[in-house]
Amino acid sequence: MKNSIKLIVKPTGQETEKIGQRTYSFMKSHGISDETVHAQIRIIRELIKTGTKYGNFSRADTELIINVQVDKNTITVQINNPISEANFERLKELDKAIQFIQGYQDPFEAFMKTQKEASINSPHGHSNALDLSRIAYEEKAILDFFVNEDNILQLSAIKRLEGNR
Repeated sequence: MKNSIKLIVKPTGQETEKIGQRTYSFMKSHGISDETVHAQIRIIRELIKTGTKYGNFSRADTELIINVQVDKNTITVQINNPISEANFERLKELDKAIQFIQGYQDPFEAFMKTQKEASINSPHGHSNALDLSRIAYEEKAILDFFVNEDNILQLSAIKRLEGNR
């Protein structure tokens, strides 16, 4: 049985639902619990939402590539999408958010701080930092990203599998 799945989709809501369904089937075939599968689907949706904020989807044929890999002790999700050079400057916001989260041993602390800052600075919405810190805390995911030489944003989350998977 393959331990990874690669999904290529357009960045639309309808396609996101298909991703959830295919991811669910794939993970269940590996004996992953419903609770963990649903957590992974939340992670995937958040990574897609975050990645598309920086993406270059000006062409109709632009697609996202989602890789999900199940190993003995971890599940890794990676979202790949093109980024325009115009958005490079905005990546500093993403870098700052992820470094902030990684700066805490306990993601709960980062989540509480970003929640407090978001309520003070933006009471009617929330930031990438808040959304990402929520995923790091609630889903116990380690987040990271980089942009490769082809201007592809690769945003990833690693979740450790514990106990009954």
